[in-house]
Amino acid sequence: MDGRTLKKLGLLSLAILFAGIAACDDAPERPLRFGSTLWPGYEPPFIINDFNPEAAETLTPIQFLSATEVIQAFRNGSLDVVGLTLDETITLQAMGADVTVILIADISNGGDVILARPGITSIKELTGKKVAVETTALGAFILTRALEKNGMDSQEILPVLTTSMRMVSTYTDGEVDAVVTYEPHRTKLLRLGAKEVFTSKDMPGEIIDVVVVDRTLIEKRPEDLKKFVDLWLEGVAIINTSKQADELIASRHQLSAEEVRSSYQGLILPDRAANKDFFKDDAVKITALTKRLEKVLSENKLIQPDIKTDQLFDGQFVME
Repeated sequence: MDGRTLKKLGLLSLAILFAGIAACDDAPERPLRFGSTLWPGYEPPFIINDFNPEAAETLTPIQFLSATEVIQAFRNGSLDVVGLTLDETITLQAMGADVTVILIADISNGGDVILARPGITSIKELTGKKVAVETTALGAFILTRALEKNGMDSQEILPVLTTSMRMVSTYTDGEVDAVVTYEPHRTKLLRLGAKEVFTSKDMPGEIIDVVVVDRTLIEKRPEDLKKFVDLWLEGVAIINTSKQADELIASRHQLSAEEVRSSYQGLILPDRAANKDFFKDDAVKITALTKRLEKVLSENKLIQPDIKTDQLFDGQFVME
């Protein structure tokens, strides 16, 4: 075989190699993996997959037992997009993660509560009583705000640290007098006779769930994130209008369809217009809330202060 033939074969091999690389570059990206805990405000990605089979090309929703598991999966790269409370997002950033909020998922308007045994009718009556609370920033924040609004501090109650999965059993086993909790545990405890003594209605606009990504994903997959947000907002519309959605959500949350609809009365699911309002003017509206949350979290020694809240929000994907 002469040198000219070898040269031609070499060039052909290079052409095949580069063609293979180009084919890999043109290959479609895998669906974005969305992770969250069981919470009505995180249902849009799940419900859109139920209603629209083509959504699976863009997103894969995965449910976890706790926010801690969601954050761990996100930090190790197993998830691309996550649903978190705003305080959890602040805590994640405080841990060194370069995260960005791209969507407001929901605003709690009664879905987060403090429930007490019958006969206890106010937060003040919890003085000296055992109160179950999760070892999360949100649990501490709700309890702190409830006590503040009633002229009390944490030394006047007896906190009992627990997990979301033990919220109901901690109450039924008689271990505590009250529970800081949320849906679907709220509805299950109300069935058992527990009474609301404080809800997120008493701290309007302060508990917000958000959709979070690593900042690098915005640069790598902007089109996919735009599709993801569009599908999320379609899911919001379905939840707000479809009885079939209630039935599907009920099976995931182990509630009745009627209880699901009732649970959404304690939530506001922002549509595109409402999301735009949150992100307008450099997200000034939600940045102010973030600074308040940061203050409470740092005062409770849950984070170090000086979070970069001005870098936390990017509303480009909710803009049409």
